[in-house]
Amino acid sequence: MLHSILPVPLAPPNPYHRFNHHGLSSRIISGISFTLNELLRDRLCADPEHPQVIEKFLLGALAGAVAMTSVYPMYVVQNRQAAAKPGTYSGVGDAMRQVVRGGWSAMYAGYTASLVRVLPLKGIMLGGYSVLKDTLKDPRTGEISTTKSLACSAVAGGVAHACTYPLHLARTVLQQPVPEGGRAYSGFVDVLRHRVATQGIAGCFRGLPIWLCNRVPAVAIEFSVNERALDAMKWMATRRSERGGVQM
Repeated sequence: MLHSILPVPLAPPNPYHRFNHHGLSSRIISGISFTLNELLRDRLCADPEHPQVIEKFLLGALAGAVAMTSVYPMYVVQNRQAAAKPGTYSGVGDAMRQVVRGGWSAMYAGYTASLVRVLPLKGIMLGGYSVLKDTLKDPRTGEISTTKSLACSAVAGGVAHACTYPLHLARTVLQQPVPEGGRAYSGFVDVLRHRVATQGIAGCFRGLPIWLCNRVPAVAIEFSVNERALDAMKWMATRRSERGGVQM
């Protein structure tokens, strides 16, 4: 996917060479986002049991921003290692050391673009899933089947990633070190302006199909697993409450 965004040849010796830190950062972000979304709903919504659509969007946006910020340097390392020519880094540790050596500006390169992107991304994803879930869940039990959960999260995730893809592209470009004689961008607006001027609007969505093939199944599985995990935790909490009542 990076090959379709960046004008550098990519030939990683192993197609799974960045799986470990990519998977780790994605799982951390998902866990923080889901947990914060639940905690903030109980504290910020006027009616936690029936939050408004705008509240769902804002909760998802805030949770996503906090989660993304907490692991952002890992994304910089991930994208730099994926875009680098073979031999540039000896491994993940070497890539991390070089990024950290560049200071905060390197560790959080492209952060503004990421923040601007993650607010609508997580807002649409988490808020959209919640709206779709409320529409399709069993009105009697309030539960949703795994199949429906997969469908809801796939739709919400696909729409969210498609709408925010130009900012993902800009972030990826900004995270790369400027090559000798290359263009240095002042920010994500500069990246997108240059992309439109040289490639048209379609250039801002270059690589989107393969990105959706990557993210839609991942988002669907994450949300479905989260749904089942929440059900399991609620069941265990109920059992503990019942046991406590019996002992009393």
